[in-house]
Amino acid sequence: MEGNDTDDLNDFSADKILGYFYEAFNSDSQEPEEDDVCTSSIRHDLFHLYLLIPSLLLRNTITMDYSELISLHSTSGIISDCVYYVTFEGLWPVSYLKDMTCVPYIEIVLEFIRVLPLLLCQLYLSISLPVRIVQSIRERKEFFSSMQRITVLELEKSIHDSWEGKHVAKIFRPPRPEPVPPETRKGKIMAHINKLRKFLLYNRQTDFRYSAQLLSVMLVGGMIIYRVTFEIIYHVDSIYKILGTISTILETIGFDEEEGEIPLITTIRKYIYLLYYIFIALHVTFINKFYFRTNLQNLYKGTTSHIPPRTGKSNPSMLVGSMKYAGYQVGYIAWGFFIQFLVYLLISVQLAVIIAFIRAGFYKWLVDILMQAWPVLLTAFVLHYVQTMLAKFVFLQENGNTIRINNRRLMFNFTYFLFFYNILIGLISCLMRITNSLIFWSMFISRLDKSVLPQRFQTLDPGFNAYVGFMHIEMAHTHPVVIVFLRLLAVDVGIQKETRRPSKSSATDALELTETVQKKRKKFMRARNNWQTMYTLINNPSISQYRKHHIAL
Repeated sequence: MEGNDTDDLNDFSADKILGYFYEAFNSDSQEPEEDDVCTSSIRHDLFHLYLLIPSLLLRNTITMDYSELISLHSTSGIISDCVYYVTFEGLWPVSYLKDMTCVPYIEIVLEFIRVLPLLLCQLYLSISLPVRIVQSIRERKEFFSSMQRITVLELEKSIHDSWEGKHVAKIFRPPRPEPVPPETRKGKIMAHINKLRKFLLYNRQTDFRYSAQLLSVMLVGGMIIYRVTFEIIYHVDSIYKILGTISTILETIGFDEEEGEIPLITTIRKYIYLLYYIFIALHVTFINKFYFRTNLQNLYKGTTSHIPPRTGKSNPSMLVGSMKYAGYQVGYIAWGFFIQFLVYLLISVQLAVIIAFIRAGFYKWLVDILMQAWPVLLTAFVLHYVQTMLAKFVFLQENGNTIRINNRRLMFNFTYFLFFYNILIGLISCLMRITNSLIFWSMFISRLDKSVLPQRFQTLDPGFNAYVGFMHIEMAHTHPVVIVFLRLLAVDVGIQKETRRPSKSSATDALELTETVQKKRKKFMRARNNWQTMYTLINNPSISQYRKHHIAL
């Protein structure tokens, strides 16, 4: 009975709310007639859609309270979270596995793979909540059993150890000298390999911390991709049955698996194709995380080459974009996965059809197309190569190292005679532009940091606008220089309070603390004065002769 009550409390669905409304307002009414079945069904479906919103709000309100108690880091709050989890969520895997006892083994394995992300989240909560309770109780014992308090020196140490402090310290370090380009062939090859490795592999930076909102969005997007991919794999046989006509045509014209191939290998090949699609989608999701760090660091430096500045948008619109970003990103990831799968499937089918025609002996049409197109393609390649070589060695000074033009008359004559050839090449180039636009649009549809519209029309892209607002809000509230500056001001205020007010401990401890703070403050003041003096002398070298030691710069 208790399990049923728990399920009723946990299931805030629109069907239950609709049942409550039906019982409240139609308790005395008669059953609908057969003619009114369609009308009542339509009303039920429409009302069902409207009730989804309050059911989600009710469910999210309880989950939000649950998350807020975790963020408070209090013992009572974490214990309440643990009780809530055990009551409403923790017993779900047990009851779920209990219902699977009479199911065949292969169905149990497939169902386990289906709910694997949910089980991992449940496992994380079941481990982290008890650990958080123990940590909170231990911290309370240390607080009540020890009379030591956090001193100003410990606050300064925490600033230096934080990622903001590491970032600011990195700014004040002199830049590394640029490496000398290698001259040997082996050195050049190794330089290209290192450059490719840095481009492909993720480089961790200790002086940067990702936003918790971004990590949550990436996690939800990855779980959606995982679930959709599993459903496609699970129902792949049904999909291939629906596409049976196309498969029959391809097999008839000769496109088929290798002779004598085991059916299991054919099935595995289909699964590998789908796993390749999920890998591409997850890779795009991971690239979003990498470019978030790059764009945010550029905003820290004041660079707005990719993210538009705040001058063109109002502050409320940027805040609205920041609030929309999380939902937009998850929705775009889901649509991007579907569109990429569809585009790659169409390209694969087209290539398969062409290969099937060639294998069946119908390749004369392809030979005719190539025989007619190769002079145009060869002419376009030769003209492009000739223009590049002439521009570098004839029409530009210093072999193209500068933008200054040389041999102007020859360049104008050459441009005039190539004008008509470039018109014909431009017709072909336009088709290439359309093809590239479609391919890259399908690749970048799930990335909000890349606008699919030109730069002057980026404001019409709602996804990119949400990303820009999120980045500016994140930069304004997480700028490491501002955070370190404010924390140093707080430390300075703490130093002044420590020197004016005696400690609650013994007089000896207060004297030692005051002496340590004064030494630290003197060292800080001396370093600051030296820095300001050097900065003044560098900007005003004429006053160096009035210095006591006659510094020569």
